[in-house]
Amino acid sequence: MLSQATSRYLGWSRIPMPKSREVRTMGTKLIWHHGCRCWITAATEKPTTIASGAEFNDNDCTDCSDSVFHVQTLREFPIKKLYGEVVLVRFDSGLLLNSKDLDCVPLNRALSTIKYLHNAGAKVVLLSSWFQSNASVLLSEEAFADHLSWLLKVKVVTANGASAITQLKMKESGKSDILLLDNMTNFKEEVANSVDFAKSLSSGISLFVNDSFSLSHRILASTVGVTRFCYASIAGFHFEAELVQLMKISETKRRPYIAIIGGSNFQRKAKAMHHLASICDGLIFIGKLAFQMMHCFGLRIPAHLVEYDAVEETLELIKLTKVRNIPIYFQKDFLCVNVGKPKLQEIFTYDEISAG
Repeated sequence: MLSQATSRYLGWSRIPMPKSREVRTMGTKLIWHHGCRCWITAATEKPTTIASGAEFNDNDCTDCSDSVFHVQTLREFPIKKLYGEVVLVRFDSGLLLNSKDLDCVPLNRALSTIKYLHNAGAKVVLLSSWFQSNASVLLSEEAFADHLSWLLKVKVVTANGASAITQLKMKESGKSDILLLDNMTNFKEEVANSVDFAKSLSSGISLFVNDSFSLSHRILASTVGVTRFCYASIAGFHFEAELVQLMKISETKRRPYIAIIGGSNFQRKAKAMHHLASICDGLIFIGKLAFQMMHCFGLRIPAHLVEYDAVEETLELIKLTKVRNIPIYFQKDFLCVNVGKPKLQEIFTYDEISAG
C-alpha cells in the first residue's frame, strides 16, 4: 500500500524536457495511415480552401503546414471528380445520435461532409456502428435512417451493406437518396478486419471518406480494410478538424504540458499513452483507466474494473514515468452507489475502496 503522501502525488518532481528534434522529409512518400492516404512531406503549402457549396466553417480548421504527416482531405480533393462517383463515408454515429444541440460544431462538421458529397453529385453510401443509449436493444437501421434524414434534410434509405449489389442499389435509388448500410455492430468480421468482408462492403465503391476520428486508433474492416479496394481514401471535414487540433496540441511548446487521459481499454491505447509519457510533463488519468493505474500502484480495486491482460503494459508505462521523473495523477474521492439500493450513495477515498 502506498503512503498517503505518495498516493496524493503519484509521481516525482518535474525535470526539464529536451528540445524536440525537428523532422523533415525531402520529397514525398505515400503511406497509408488508419484508412487515409498520407504523405510524409515537408508540407510547405497551405491546404486549399474548400469549394463553394460546402457548409463548413474555415475557422474550425487551422493551417497544419508544419506537420510531418499530411493527410489527403476532402477539401483538397477536386470537386469535379466527385460527380457520379459512388462514395463510402465512414461516419461517427455518436455525433449524429447523441448531439442534442444542433448548433454543435462537431455535429455540423460531420453533416457537412455528407451534404458536400451529395451536393457535388456523388452517390453517397453511409457506414457506421451504433448503439441506442439507455436501451438493451440496438436501434434499427430504418430508425437510424429516419433520424439521419431529419438531420440532413435529405432522404436516407437502408441497404444491405454485406452484399455485392451496392452499386446496383445506388443506380436504382438515384441521386436524391443516400444509402445507409447495415450496423457494423452486428458483424464480427468488422472487428477482425476481414478482407472478404471489407471487399463486400466496398463493392461498387470508388472513393472512401473516413470521418470517424474517434475510431482512428482501431483497425476495422470499415476504416482500414475497405481502403484496399477504393482508388482513393481521404479524410472528411470532421476528421480533418480533429486531426489538426491533435497536431496543435501535440506540438505545443507551452509548459507544463499535462495530458488528461480517459476512457477504457488500456491495451488498445498503450502505444499512444507511452508516446504521451515520453513528451509530457505529467499524466492525469480519469475514468476506467484510472482504476487500472491504481491497481498497478498497489491500491485495492474491484476486479471487474481491472484489465488483467494489460497489467504488463501498465507497469511499463509507470516505469517510463519514473525514468522521466514525471508525475501520474488520478482522482482521490469516489461516489459509490449501492447496487441493490441505487439511492444509497456514499463517498469513499481511494484507499477505502473495497476490492470486492
